[in-house]
Amino acid sequence: MDGQQVGCYRNRKGYWGLISQVACDSNAKVRFVQTDWPGATNDLSCFKETKIYSLLRSNLLPDWMHIVADEAYSPLSVECGHQILTPFSQHQLNTAKKEDWQNLQDWQDRVTENSSLNIEKPIPRYWKMRAFNHELSSERITVERVLGMLVRRFGILWKPIEYHINKVPTIFRVLCKLHNICMDRWLLNNPTDARLGRYSCTKSPSFSNYDYLWSNFDTSVGLDDSFEQPPDDLVFSHLENRFQNLNNICSYYTS
Repeated sequence: MDGQQVGCYRNRKGYWGLISQVACDSNAKVRFVQTDWPGATNDLSCFKETKIYSLLRSNLLPDWMHIVADEAYSPLSVECGHQILTPFSQHQLNTAKKEDWQNLQDWQDRVTENSSLNIEKPIPRYWKMRAFNHELSSERITVERVLGMLVRRFGILWKPIEYHINKVPTIFRVLCKLHNICMDRWLLNNPTDARLGRYSCTKSPSFSNYDYLWSNFDTSVGLDDSFEQPPDDLVFSHLENRFQNLNNICSYYTS
């Protein structure tokens, strides 16, 4: 790489790395992850190259499905069929506040001039917009919690990932998959706390039992072609041993 190419990996905060875009559901399970673009790349530019953006542009996602994002994604809301929900900007809030004040003054002047007029008091928009932002923030904070859980759970994220740059996206995808397994186990142990549906304690949800977790752990997803993939037999043997050790530890502490 020349100097210009290297500089592309330095983000606006002065750190070197890659852009990671993560989306999760209401149960804190990672549903989308991309870690491919240099750190200096704009968030919108990265998002426009993703599959989820193509689905939104083509109206292929269900109408009931919405993505809660921060203010940086506001320009994409219209072209994505308003399925990307973003908060009102400070400029919009200030404008609404001024308009509410002006409407209230006009109403008071008209009522003062003619007390017989039956005019309803104007409903302020500013506080409705503030309430919308508050509710949106309370939903979007779930993805912040997910990133916090990833960092707290996996020690490899406690310091810079000093591996070949082609391996970093794979490492992060695998961490997200392992995180999802942990969340599936949490859903099994805490069925009444799960959002978007409650599960019976007498019957384990199919996606959360050990057999499902083991049979659906796809070791090939996200692996790069830039380095040699180990044989499937070796991978499954290693994972099976780790899985059995975890079962033994779990049985020991629950007995």
